[in-house]
Amino acid sequence: TWGVFSNNMYSSALGTGLLTFAAHYFVTLHSSEILGDEIYMDEVFHVKQAIVFCEEGVLPSTPYHPKLTTPPGTYIISSMLAKMQLLPSCSHASHLRFTGAFCSAVSAAVFVLLQCHFVNSIFPTPHPPIPTTSPPNHMSPLSAVLCALRVHLSPVRFFYASMLFYTDTPSTTLVLLTFLLCFQKFRFLSVLTGLLAVCCRQTNAVWVVFVAIISGMIHSMPHRQFDTKLRIILRAVIPQAVVAVLFAVWVVMFNDMNIALGDSDNHIPTPHVIQIGYLAVYVALQVSAARIH
Repeated sequence: TWGVFSNNMYSSALGTGLLTFAAHYFVTLHSSEILGDEIYMDEVFHVKQAIVFCEEGVLPSTPYHPKLTTPPGTYIISSMLAKMQLLPSCSHASHLRFTGAFCSAVSAAVFVLLQCHFVNSIFPTPHPPIPTTSPPNHMSPLSAVLCALRVHLSPVRFFYASMLFYTDTPSTTLVLLTFLLCFQKFRFLSVLTGLLAVCCRQTNAVWVVFVAIISGMIHSMPHRQFDTKLRIILRAVIPQAVVAVLFAVWVVMFNDMNIALGDSDNHIPTPHVIQIGYLAVYVALQVSAARIH
């Protein structure tokens, strides 16, 4: 249930979302004034396809661009924002880039709630509370806000969310939302957001199962019997496993065993060991910053 969150936590999440939105909106606005509709890298494909979805709807008659490797989830989100008049239009690259600002706002708010639920689930408050002079394990709203801002305003993420029209920001937002809904045991809603996440990027089929496993493991922590733990974990994982199975069926039956939607000759899955090194360095820096804080 949502009862685990206090009013302060909701206010903190909303405030973080608004601050993140303002920062991304400001940068997107000023970068658009400088760059205009100048297209960078793969935006040449994304922008054209988004315009098609905005003009023709969710089921356009125009063929999908053969160079696009990801499903149309991001373009559908942008067209919906335009219909709600939250984007100036979706016929220019400079306007479509504002999609990142809206998705980042939602992502930051979800991130605050997710942190508190994650930390407070692992370190529950004892009953009755034990007097102690050491700091509590519970994450305060301020700590959650500062951590969310540190992540969402980091240079790499800021660049992709504010200055490019890419699939990264909507994709990450939907995965985080799926994570939160799994934690809260809203399994049907988590399946819907999981499907939407996969509709933005296919690799999210792995991530939605991963977050479901983590959710199930945390919910099983208070129990000691193995069969009870396993049952709780399976109850959390099976709905998201359905999402992964649907994706696998699509790959096998409708996409000639290719993970990429298009341009499969130039997008062949191969081991990328050096990426583990990049990840290790980034995580080490983030954990170090958190420990210092």
